[in-house]
Amino acid sequence: MSQPLASPQARPLFDPLSPELIADPYPFYHRLRADDPVHCSPLGFYVASRHADVSSVIRDKRFGKDFVGRVTRRQGVHILDEPVYRSMRHWMLQQDPPDHTRLRGLVVQAFTARRVEDMRPRIQQIADSTLDRIAPQRHADLIADFAFRLPVTVICEMLGIPPDHHEMFFTGARAGGRLLDPVPLSRAELDAANAHNLAAAAYFQQLFERLLGNLPHIAGN
Repeated sequence: MSQPLASPQARPLFDPLSPELIADPYPFYHRLRADDPVHCSPLGFYVASRHADVSSVIRDKRFGKDFVGRVTRRQGVHILDEPVYRSMRHWMLQQDPPDHTRLRGLVVQAFTARRVEDMRPRIQQIADSTLDRIAPQRHADLIADFAFRLPVTVICEMLGIPPDHHEMFFTGARAGGRLLDPVPLSRAELDAANAHNLAAAAYFQQLFERLLGNLPHIAGN
């Protein structure tokens, strides 16, 4: 295991709260990979920065999410009073086995090799239209304008969400990513996240009711 490259008095090699890292994290990631790929931070955590090491950690059953412990250590026990964080406790990506195993078993049925191959032409169309949309701009942020929008669009289509509602889910996905940041949310950000979480819950309730209402019609045909 690598040893810390900075003493507690020195500036940490990797500080997720640093404004410089938040603004441009890639030089910091490069230094981690080059100098201390499994970094023991004086801030009290380890950082694995190489793909092989990250993959090994993810696949090792000795590691887990411990969502409640993680967020309360970082933001205090009162963070779970916020509706959006109470909701996050039930997200599949925040679960440990056996709950994660049960939920993943349901989800993977929609992502069989045959299903994914059948989706290839439509995903290609979405990719092409996304590139066509940004081409006239003559410049783009590859992550924000393409890599982020493509999977969100595909997931929206799989869930039966109308195209004119997709923009709401682009906004929601960005907000969801912010909840996972190590940087605590401001009060204004928390209020916005709580409001979006409630709106999303109401939206999906209506969507599921509509889909369930269409089942007799589909079965009849």
